Parts: sequence; structure tokens; C-alpha cells
Amino acid sequence: QHLKTLDEAASHLPSQNKLRLWKKVRTGKGSQFLDTVVEAAWVLYFLELEGCTLKLEEPFPQADEGKKNADFLVTTVDSARYWLDAKSFEINLPSPKGNVVVNQLCSKEFYAEMERVAIDNFVNPPQLQLVPDMLARKARNAYNCKFGQAVPDRSLKGEFRGILLCFVKSEYPVLPTANFDHMLTPPGLLHDGAPGLNLVWVHTLRAPDGSQVLRPKMIGEWQIAQVALQAP
Repeated sequence: QHLKTLDEAASHLPSQNKLRLWKKVRTGKGSQFLDTVVEAAWVLYFLELEGCTLKLEEPFPQADEGKKNADFLVTTVDSARYWLDAKSFEINLPSPKGNVVVNQLCSKEFYAEMERVAIDNFVNPPQLQLVPDMLARKARNAYNCKFGQAVPDRSLKGEFRGILLCFVKSEYPVLPTANFDHMLTPPGLLHDGAPGLNLVWVHTLRAPDGSQVLRPKMIGEWQIAQVALQAP
């Protein structure tokens, strides 16, 4: 499914972006490959979002040469601009038992087993209370790494910045809290540690029935500012 997703995204990209995508796949190590899969899934989503235009790896305005760029610059029909970074991460779980093998990752059998493991190991109030802070730290670190010192003060005034935070393979420790009611207000750790961050979308990847191409599937979201960009 990972390669199918990359192939599908590449088929919709201009040649220069296509070459960059496959270069990232070839040279990426560890989580970089998964980050690229996540980016490919979002490419497909944003390209289908009515009234939006999409630019990939867009340099930040007024940034010094060589500074990091945004994974996505999405412009909506009302000309609002969203600078977005996609990041994958995992929660370490015990290995699934039975006949679940590597080529079944993202399969229904794999997730059914991972849900059982998660329920056995994570579903108790003290640990679930740690989930918001854990997600906030992940979002804050991703924001500061990408936007931090790369974006001069006021260079994105009136524009939006966001983190697309993707659980890969092991999101079930969070799903027992999936109503996210107690997580709608960002913890101070996120708000104070990442000034300028406007939205965080927590999601995983799923292939629709009858497809092998992964798409973003929302788990929850934080909006520090009122945004019009439509989540999946």
C-alpha cells in the first residue's frame, strides 16, 4: 500500500516534483520514508479538495537561502494560505501475536491485533491522561523543527501554519480516547511552546474499501485559530 500510494501521488505531479518525491524515497532513512508516504497521501487529498491550489516544498518568504521549506502550501478559494508540515510517528507496542506478518501492515487483520494489544497495555486512566501532552510535544517539536528559526518574524503575517501529525501503524493507544472532547483546547505545552502554530490535525492512513491507495483518516484536531481549510 505504501508504494501504491507513492505511485498514485507521483502520477499527479509535475516532473520536477515527481523526481523529488522518488529521490526522497531512495535516500530517506527510517521515518523519512514514512514521512514521504504521509506526504503522498496528503497530496492526493489536497489535489481533490475543491477550490484549492497546492504547491509542494514551497520556500518560506524572506527566509535565508538554504532554510527549510514547507511540505505544502495550500491556497483556498478565498485566497487564505496554509503552510503545512506532515510528520509521522509511532508509539512502541508489543509485537502482535499470531500470523500477522510485515506485508499485512495496514491490513484489517493487523489493526485488529494491534487494537487488542493496545487495549491490553494502554487502556487505563493514568496512561490515557498522558496522550494530550504527548501529542502536544510531538506537534511542538515538529513545528519548531520546520518553522522555528526558518521563518522571519511577520513574514507569514495573516497566513496559517499547521502540523499534520500522523500515527503510523500504532494509533490504537489513542483511539480509546477518540471522541477527543477533552483535547479540543490545546494544552499550554503546545500553545506556549509553538507561537504562530494555528492548527494540528492528528490522523492515520487508511485505504478505502476496494483500493490499495492510502488516504488521511482523521483522529482529532486542534485549532488554535479559526480556519476554513477542510479536514478529511
